[in-house]
Amino acid sequence: MNNDPLNILDAAAAQSNPSQGNDELANQENNIKFREGERGESYRTHIHRIIICFMYIMGFCFTVLTVVRAWDFIAPENLKWLSEAQDHDLERILFSGIILSFASKYFKKYNIVEN
Repeated sequence: MNNDPLNILDAAAAQSNPSQGNDELANQENNIKFREGERGESYRTHIHRIIICFMYIMGFCFTVLTVVRAWDFIAPENLKWLSEAQDHDLERILFSGIILSFASKYFKKYNIVEN
């Protein structure tokens, strides 16, 4: 038998409070759940920031395409640089994006598509 004073105190404490081991186990489980929650929240925050950046990039691209399309529409003939085919493609891209945007808002509003 070991006569180390610390071991004797630990044994005495364990005998006097047997539920302490259960409390420590519960605390460890709570700490693990808390860390998993923090990690999950960090992941969600990271994904949210990526989506926000993507939305800013798409908004910038949409703005540039709109300005190019408007310039080509109102500029005199000698300042236009888009051919008819390019103008048609640009128009198709812009208006299909607008239609998809309205459709997604409609689907989300009426819970047709899961969020």
